[in-house]
Amino acid sequence: MKPPLFTILLAIASLGFSQEEKLSLNTCLDLALKNSKKIEMTRAEVFYAKAAQKEALSYLLPQLSVEGKYEQKNVERDFSVFSEYGGAFSAQSIGVTAQCLLYDFGKSWNQLRAEKKALAASKMTLERTIQRIEEETKIAYFHTLEAKHAVQVVEDSIKGLLEQLQVTKDLFDHSMTSKSDILFIEIQIGEKKKASLRAKNEHFLASMNLNRLLGNALTVSLDLEDDLPIPEIPTSIEVLKSLALQNRSDLKALNYKLQSLKDKRSATKAEYAPRLYAFGNYSYLRDTFSDQKNWVSGGVGMQFSLYDGGKTSAAGARIDAQTQEFEARRDELENDILEETYFLVAQLGEEEANIEIDKKSLSFAEENLKNVSERYKQGLASVRDLLDSEDQLSQSRMSLTQTFYRTQVTYAKLLSVIGGL
Repeated sequence: MKPPLFTILLAIASLGFSQEEKLSLNTCLDLALKNSKKIEMTRAEVFYAKAAQKEALSYLLPQLSVEGKYEQKNVERDFSVFSEYGGAFSAQSIGVTAQCLLYDFGKSWNQLRAEKKALAASKMTLERTIQRIEEETKIAYFHTLEAKHAVQVVEDSIKGLLEQLQVTKDLFDHSMTSKSDILFIEIQIGEKKKASLRAKNEHFLASMNLNRLLGNALTVSLDLEDDLPIPEIPTSIEVLKSLALQNRSDLKALNYKLQSLKDKRSATKAEYAPRLYAFGNYSYLRDTFSDQKNWVSGGVGMQFSLYDGGKTSAAGARIDAQTQEFEARRDELENDILEETYFLVAQLGEEEANIEIDKKSLSFAEENLKNVSERYKQGLASVRDLLDSEDQLSQSRMSLTQTFYRTQVTYAKLLSVIGGL
């Protein structure tokens, strides 16, 4: 007979789960931030933006260049420069040229401002990425703990059923119950064992997901700290809405991108204006008709674009389209933030109330099982009554476990939505 799939998966898991690490939530967050590839990629975008800012700054600084030439020149009006019998001569020169921008009607300064704001936007994007990694890690941490407790709930249920099975066998030996009661309990034990395999597999998968976020090998066994308080809504919904719109890094990033596009648009418009610059040159020249070898020149120049094939107008149209896109994205994000804040606050309040309800239900289920067990021993309750009460207790424990960790997940999401406290 082939072993079931869950058994195979758990056997594989047992081979890999060899290390034990006691990890707190803060330790997990530190590991996730340290090993996250998403953060590494976003940091690369920040480095790119810094380089773009330096590039924009370079246009405002003096430019130095070295140039060497070998030329064939014509004499007076003899244009047979490259003819063997023409009146041409050769010239060689080498020189250093310096050029410094004087004024370009704000083009270079606007471009520099645009890149500075683009850098600020990339930093905000990095900050939001860090917040999202923290959120993902917290959720994975809570899911792993929830799955671990779910396994324990099912195992406790199996243990209770085995005890009831022994009691029923004792009653059967004294002719106080029927064989069908024993079979009925054994069937229930079999169902719980299947539920246990499912719960263990879910714990295994949750642990793998957390290990992936922490940068561990997927099958490292994690012993997580479980001393978690019940989270509470820290302040009013109006304050949370205000915090969300003020703190959200991705919203700040969009605003910086819009400001950057505005400056780029101003720089594009300045393309139509002349560019004024100062220049200086020293060169060493050697030719046939001049005894002067050293030349120094300097002055002021103006450059004006007459026609660029539509490049400037196309760039302006592209920036205008991007501006419309980012404005729409910003408005949509603001609406999403407010909607998520309302939803998560309502959900958190509901789950906090459900925890108290589940605690009372668990207390009632424990008391009910005790009463039904005594009545069953006295022959006043059926085995179905007994198993129903056992199942109610198991469900109450599972419900409290799920509600508690669901509350932790909701609170983590709320903190992420409002950009932290």
